[in-house]
Amino acid sequence: MTYNYNKVVEWCEMGLTVYNSNQSELTINFNHHFQIHLSIHNGYEDFESKVMKAVQYFEEIRDYRNAHKYSLLLANFFKNAGKYKKTTQYYVLANEYSAKNENRRFIEDI
Repeated sequence: MTYNYNKVVEWCEMGLTVYNSNQSELTINFNHHFQIHLSIHNGYEDFESKVMKAVQYFEEIRDYRNAHKYSLLLANFFKNAGKYKKTTQYYVLANEYSAKNENRRFIEDI
């Protein structure tokens, strides 16, 4: 099975058209997903800001699974760009979202 990048772009553009014609609180998360996938398949155009907005949005609505996923995506993006301080920040953030998603708490011994 081959991956059809053109179909991904086509479906994202169709999804954004539908979203833009009928925006609601129930569908705003799709806007973030579509924007990120379009950016990935169009040469990472404005990728950093789109993913950062998505992470903030998913954190606000307490969707920690998607906040975790996109924090990891951003961390890997920064790692590949050689921006290790930002890489570390987003790996730490991804771990925090993973813990929140699983209702884990960390109590450290003194």
